[in-house]
Amino acid sequence: MEDIPSLEEMQKLLHCIVKHSIETGYCPCCRKRKMAIPIAKQMVSIGTNIRRFVCYASVIQNQTYSQIQQFLSDMAGITLSDGELSDILE
Repeated sequence: MEDIPSLEEMQKLLHCIVKHSIETGYCPCCRKRKMAIPIAKQMVSIGTNIRRFVCYASVIQNQTYSQIQQFLSDMAGITLSDGELSDILE
């Protein structure tokens, strides 16, 4: 008998969160906090694997935005708006 993992196990496999720590320092001359690399304004960014999947699902599998959103929501617990999908495809 062959089977796939349960949805809970698949969600854990598909959804990966990476935390980036950026060290900052205080400049006594200008009295401002300086960082080694610029900090993005958004709290969350979409990874390259999600971007690749969206392109694959839209172009190769000819899925609609709602089908892609539903799959990502069900399988990985990720919510993307129509605007984010169109930005990825652009």
